[in-house]
Amino acid sequence: MPLTRPIANPPLAMPKGVQFSLIDRSKLVRCIITHAGLEKLAKRRLTINQFERTFLTHRDRIETTASRKYDASAVFYTPITITPADLVAYQAPTRLTHTA
Repeated sequence: MPLTRPIANPPLAMPKGVQFSLIDRSKLVRCIITHAGLEKLAKRRLTINQFERTFLTHRDRIETTASRKYDASAVFYTPITITPADLVAYQAPTRLTHTA
């Protein structure tokens, strides 16, 4: 079941990355995207002052990745850590278009 975004608990920039929360029914699931994960999405080096803005820009992809990683895990460990490898492994499949 996909995790959902809580109304409270805004994302928090930290030296390691951005900590955020998602919800599984009534259970709060703590997550973090690493500094390296944020830089992969931004395609450039970032300072801590840029973490939150980058997180908000890519929030849907980050949260979808966290949800897919959570669903794929047989055992749940908190926090769910999103790394650059996760952004590749859990990305949405691309649609192939055929040209005539």
